[in-house]
Amino acid sequence: MAGLALRFSIALSVCLLVTADFTADCPVECKCGWYKGSKQADCSHSVFHDIPNNLSPETQILDLTANDLNKIKRHAFREAGLINLKKLILSECKLTSIDENALTNLQILIVIDLSKNELKTLPTEIFKETPKIRWILLNDNQIEKLEDGLFNNLPGLYKVDLSNNHITQIGMETFLNVPKLERLKLNNNKLEQLEKDKLNALTSIYLVLDVHDNPWRCDCNLKPLVNWVIGERFSATPISCSEPPLVQGKLWSELESSDFACE
Repeated sequence: MAGLALRFSIALSVCLLVTADFTADCPVECKCGWYKGSKQADCSHSVFHDIPNNLSPETQILDLTANDLNKIKRHAFREAGLINLKKLILSECKLTSIDENALTNLQILIVIDLSKNELKTLPTEIFKETPKIRWILLNDNQIEKLEDGLFNNLPGLYKVDLSNNHITQIGMETFLNVPKLERLKLNNNKLEQLEKDKLNALTSIYLVLDVHDNPWRCDCNLKPLVNWVIGERFSATPISCSEPPLVQGKLWSELESSDFACE
């Protein structure tokens, strides 16, 4: 009994020591502690202009919401010693650019939130070193085009939110080897046309595809996409046409096959 009590005391002491070491490295601008079993540094609504380099390397969740970062530089997190991140929140940071190698060495990153920034483009291989990524939030930016290779070889990717951007084009190979992608939000963009073949990599039977509130041109070129979305019931939200005038304002689900005509 005494031996058991001693082992418990040692284990508790070690736990307290690790916790103390983690929080002791916390900058005054942040709040550090445990959150749902992970070591979190909450540095939101502060005055950082770069990724802080004085956080504990044990940090697993980093929240930099509403800091004026503007840009994320090459190897930013590796150079800051933050390679154990599982969740990274960079929302409302006035970001205009992210270096292609900004996420180097973030091998166990699961969630990245880049929402509510001023991003117009994304480097093609920005996620190449985040093989375990599951959630990518890019909503409420100014992204205009999704390049080939952007979401490739991410076998655990589950959700991508690109709603409320300015997207007009999606590359033929933007999505490749993403077998678990089940939530794709492209609503509230500027898509007029989208070839169904560009989404062939979305093979999950549980797929939810949000493409409403785009200025869709409902002609013969859009017909394959419409048939696929309606036939597989991938969207629970009504989707309407903006052009041509004959079908303007009508829902995809209301139209007949003959309504999707080209001159």
